[in-house]
Amino acid sequence: MIKTKRKAAKPSDIDQALYLADSIIRENWPALYVAMNLHRLGPGPEDRMDFARYPAQVDFLKDDSQKMTIMKCVQVGITECLLVKCFAKAIIDGWNIIYSWPTEQLRNDMVKKRVNRSIACTPFYRQAIKESASDSDDIGMKLMGRGAIRNVASQSKVAFLSDAADMIVIDEKDKSDLDNLELAPDRLQASPHKFDWRVGNPSYPKFGIHDDYLESDQKEWHIACPACNEIQPLDFFANVVRQKSENEYELIDRRWARGKRDIDLYCRKCAAPLNRFSPGLWIPGNPGAQISGYHFNQLFSPTVLISEIWESFVKAQSDSTKLQIFYNSRLGLPYSAIGQSLSAALLQSKCAHDYLMPSTANSTTMGVDVGSKLPVRISDYPEPGIRRAVFIGSVNSFEEIDTLIAKYGVKVGVIDSRPEFRKASELRDRALSISATI
Repeated sequence: MIKTKRKAAKPSDIDQALYLADSIIRENWPALYVAMNLHRLGPGPEDRMDFARYPAQVDFLKDDSQKMTIMKCVQVGITECLLVKCFAKAIIDGWNIIYSWPTEQLRNDMVKKRVNRSIACTPFYRQAIKESASDSDDIGMKLMGRGAIRNVASQSKVAFLSDAADMIVIDEKDKSDLDNLELAPDRLQASPHKFDWRVGNPSYPKFGIHDDYLESDQKEWHIACPACNEIQPLDFFANVVRQKSENEYELIDRRWARGKRDIDLYCRKCAAPLNRFSPGLWIPGNPGAQISGYHFNQLFSPTVLISEIWESFVKAQSDSTKLQIFYNSRLGLPYSAIGQSLSAALLQSKCAHDYLMPSTANSTTMGVDVGSKLPVRISDYPEPGIRRAVFIGSVNSFEEIDTLIAKYGVKVGVIDSRPEFRKASELRDRALSISATI
């Protein structure tokens, strides 16, 4: 019997199309290619990133903008996406990356639980580390291929004074040491790339990550209504609840019963039910801005039920702290309670007039707010019941406040400890040495 050589099967048109598509992704969007084909969430073959459930992540992974701001809620997988993008930049492009976490403890925890786990579960990363002859257990530095990822804590000023970088990622900006972050862009000066990405949960309006987002193109995730084709962003106050009075809200889904099913979302135009996981697109609210900005909220997170969001909102109605957490963590939005802020017009009409402030004073009180700058007001009391401003202005650092305390004889002071608890505590301790109570 004569044996004939079996012909190799001819690739089908579908196979060829898939190969071509995969090649295009690999060439144009390396981070997306790594996420789709190589990155692993766990040890099993099924532990892969699921873009059918997280369609909003695809364009984010493709985005290779030099400046980027991500204002986010929790539990939408953005940290995982950022890790993939950093791994791809280090291994494929050979970049040196500084990844900043707010504190040393958080850095250590995240590297051990997230970064090291990704490396342990992903052969592509392990091979890159092996080729660089580095130690994958090193918390501060990951040498991968021709590049490196340096994990630092924002509390450490030294971290932003030493190594040069091609890219800096600031994670949880509002919880970070903002004074030290001012030094971060200097690490990029020697690089031809100069990538600067900022990410985090917002806290207060026009502060930290929200301030950065306002300068970006402000992209929001939109889906189309299947009934009227209205393209709309997913908004808790437009698609889930309606306001009945100043402090009273009700569900749009009037047929929902706890334990039966999840709460439905409804079109803001025709009131038809929406599938929050249907394909969508990112649409900028501030087109033309030079910074690429994204806003993620939990309405399009497959791991969060709308009923969980609603019940958190109901419980927060009588507690301003819980309401702050709801806006920041669930909706990815800044929050300031009514009455906590004053408009510029009100201040101008009630408070603005010409007067001279003295150059020195004694036995005064001081108030300090916390932001990118430090607004300071110092007052004395020339007559019983009369308070007079002796200094109103802003300084750039906590150390400059020491000079004001001595110059104006501050005896009692109040400072906002959030989000600069450590700096505020250090100022208090220094003030005690000159007999001022902060």
